[in-house]
Amino acid sequence: STGEAVCFYEIHQYVDIYVEDELIYSLRPNENNWYGKTTGCAWAVAHLVKEDENKEIRVCVSPIYSQNMEQPVTFYQGSAEVITGTLIHRSFFMLLVAIATIVIGIAFILFVLINFRNLDVDRDLLVLGCFSIFSGLWKLTDMPIATFLINKPLVLSNISLVCLSLMVPSFVLYIRNHFMRKDYMVWNYTILTGEVIAVLVMILHMF
Repeated sequence: STGEAVCFYEIHQYVDIYVEDELIYSLRPNENNWYGKTTGCAWAVAHLVKEDENKEIRVCVSPIYSQNMEQPVTFYQGSAEVITGTLIHRSFFMLLVAIATIVIGIAFILFVLINFRNLDVDRDLLVLGCFSIFSGLWKLTDMPIATFLINKPLVLSNISLVCLSLMVPSFVLYIRNHFMRKDYMVWNYTILTGEVIAVLVMILHMF
């Protein structure tokens, strides 16, 4: 009926959706895209009209990488409002955890800034707050519901990668300042290694 849609979450796949023999939706990487040569992880959404009622819907999915050959597909059909509500309900707990993690990180940072002149306040809460924010943003942008609500899969993917890489130095700095001698070079090597790996992952993602 009018206003309905068929959608599913694709992971590095080409998608073509037909109503009978008419192509109504096709997902391919943008030829002008400079960052990444795949479709990424996104929602394929085909909107239906009243004339499509009782017609056969055919979905053709072509994995870009061999490891995605057996990727299971869950289809959703209905109004956009109902599908959105269903996805939010299924992801509600993890959404809550991710948002709470970000809020806690912001609270840590604000607490230190407000009480900056108080020497009894643990300044390392700043790096712990940063770690909390980065981990929350990483999880939030990595969830399928994020790309459904914000149709910018490459942007969200990049934010997720950056936050994941920034979690390493903030966590290592907090551990170093609390539990071990600060002059051990292993901490600097750990941070440097983590950042080099993050840069290599992003470069490989581009090509």
